[in-house]
Amino acid sequence: MPSTTVDDSLPAPSLVETELTQGIWAFRTNERVLSPALRFLPDGRILGYSHRYENSWRAQGDALLFLDTNGRVTSRLDRTSASDVAVVFEGKSLINSSITFTVSSVSWEDRGRWAQLTQTTMADHIAKFDWDIGDHTYGRPVIFESSAAHLSIGRFCSIAAGVEIALGNHRIDTVSSYPFSVLSKWWPSAAGMKDHDSRGAVTIGSDVWVGASAFITSGVTIGHGAVIAAHTVVTKDVPPYAIVGGNPGKVIKFRFPPETIEKLLKIAWWNWTDEHIDAHLPLMFGPNIEDFISAAQSHLDNLRQRSVDCS
Repeated sequence: MPSTTVDDSLPAPSLVETELTQGIWAFRTNERVLSPALRFLPDGRILGYSHRYENSWRAQGDALLFLDTNGRVTSRLDRTSASDVAVVFEGKSLINSSITFTVSSVSWEDRGRWAQLTQTTMADHIAKFDWDIGDHTYGRPVIFESSAAHLSIGRFCSIAAGVEIALGNHRIDTVSSYPFSVLSKWWPSAAGMKDHDSRGAVTIGSDVWVGASAFITSGVTIGHGAVIAAHTVVTKDVPPYAIVGGNPGKVIKFRFPPETIEKLLKIAWWNWTDEHIDAHLPLMFGPNIEDFISAAQSHLDNLRQRSVDCS
């Protein structure tokens, strides 16, 4: 590898460093995307991507430098374009000259998304049956009787493998529970008959974790922040932030005290912009939930004040 070091006598222009530490960036090679969204921190850390050859960064002149774990420069990307649409840095790896790196600014809305999000994996069914599936929710539950009732799932839900949701059920008040009407291609006299009934829509709030092989019956509402244990059969409404398990499902405990749940429901972080959520993640996963609540309430107060100022 060429011996290249950072020239400390040439401090980075504030404009370039400011550009790099604001917003998010897509990072790719000439062959593949390495990160659809990363952040450059002022202290040289890189969030959203980790590699021994691109362990930290620094701006020098109009260039972006990547450094390895030993502090040696491993690539230099020059600022090749800037417009109202995007800022782009491009250059070759000093480890392997056949690799070209590109770092380009992206918006939070236009950044790449995980391919396993429910909005993507079930797009055809969502459009056909007019379901409401929130952004960033992942998993592909099996849906029975898709047209029998409405399905609504909030944002940031985690749906494990094998989850089943019944929007309708076989009728048991008739001579037979067999779905003759569904199979009317083979039973023409059953055409138009009602062989299923439903207790109503299934509504799942935001930030809900549904464990593997759970079963959710029609007419059920699951509150924000709830946890459904694996193999649970949910037949009744689930309160916000409750942990439910068993057959039939029963509340085992609540994730937080009532006063904390009330604050979290008012904050409703899942309705924030992606940018503000990302900025608060260190507090969301920190040791003291009150630190997050305090910061979140300040954020909401600022939003309300801006709304007043603009009115």
